[in-house]
Amino acid sequence: MINPAYCGNRLMGNGAFEGGSSDVHLTECAQLMTDDKTALRTKSKEDFRGRVVETARRLFLEKGVAKTSMADLARVIGVSKPTVYEAYRSKNHLMDAVFNAVSDDVDMGWIAHGLTNPKPFPYFLDETANGYKRLLADPRSVEAFRLLIREGGQMPGLTNAFVTKLTIPVTEAGRRIISAAITAGECAPLDVAVVQKMVDAPLMHVLVDRTLFGAAGMSAAQVNPYIDHSFGALKTLLCNGKAA
Repeated sequence: MINPAYCGNRLMGNGAFEGGSSDVHLTECAQLMTDDKTALRTKSKEDFRGRVVETARRLFLEKGVAKTSMADLARVIGVSKPTVYEAYRSKNHLMDAVFNAVSDDVDMGWIAHGLTNPKPFPYFLDETANGYKRLLADPRSVEAFRLLIREGGQMPGLTNAFVTKLTIPVTEAGRRIISAAITAGECAPLDVAVVQKMVDAPLMHVLVDRTLFGAAGMSAAQVNPYIDHSFGALKTLLCNGKAA
């Protein structure tokens, strides 16, 4: 709570303000207190919405989207179901928020950078290999893809946020880089979509392995050598083994 003594003039013993009208300054203080309470309420709502999204994300991974209800969320968070609905008016809106958050955890910025700062195609493949290794070392990035792999095929509508925000821009940038490389003779003259799938394959292999087998699948120590070997083979196949 704001003390009126800090609102520009010192509060005197008679209730007046030194150097000004008490009515004016009390009005200013009241407005400041109102603004402060509004800001606190807004922050509290934003914090709560963040808790709902994180809890939903965890439950979606543990139970699946179809088996997670708004009542489940309310129970885990420790609030009433109407309170959850105040934050997200439907499960579809909540799913959209989850996949927006999920896309924020996946950094594939090297692809956009490769489009705006063109380099030889072998160099782009090396950058992609390093980008994949960073993604696979980040638990939240892996979790994001696991959620998409597990749920996306069953409920295509729920992935709209992820697809619009991440997949479409990244796919389009990659397609343009590959097409330019083929035109420049830096990449074998194959269908662009085929080359794109070949470049995506090592990442998807590890992600599907992690999704299906968890800790029993490919170990962290095996991932980087696998990615390096895969991209070495791709460079041989697509670029005649040319170095970056």
